[in-house]
Amino acid sequence: MREILFRGKSIDIYADDGRFLYGDLFHNGIPDDSIRIGVINFSDRNQKSDNGIEGYEYYKVDPDTIGEYTGLKDKNGKNSFEGDICIDDLSRKFVITFKYNSFWAEYHYKTGEIEGTYLYEICGAIEHFEIIGNVHENPELLKEKEK
Repeated sequence: MREILFRGKSIDIYADDGRFLYGDLFHNGIPDDSIRIGVINFSDRNQKSDNGIEGYEYYKVDPDTIGEYTGLKDKNGKNSFEGDICIDDLSRKFVITFKYNSFWAEYHYKTGEIEGTYLYEICGAIEHFEIIGNVHENPELLKEKEK
């Protein structure tokens, strides 16, 4: 069974330094209808947080930045999430996406007037990719150089 893990960029007043938080996803039963990432508080797992869940603290995150862990690691052993930007051995840049009930590496190409998209199922290919950033913090990595 693969590990279920999410990440999202913090917008919470208690952890609002714009960093990514990693943990469980909470979106039901929260009074202000926000989406939050639950982070295990390893310092005292028996202490109840404000929400009454033992060992958890949870923080508001920007819903547009939420990505699920694929359960796979890149060629350097780094966890891969939806929204990560990867580069392959041929220097092509991919974005990890979730479509058709699976995780994919999506590659957009343009050759002259022809353009399109390739989807590679990452299960058998991720060991050839290196994560170089993500679409939320490094969108410039996806922009083509002006010719």
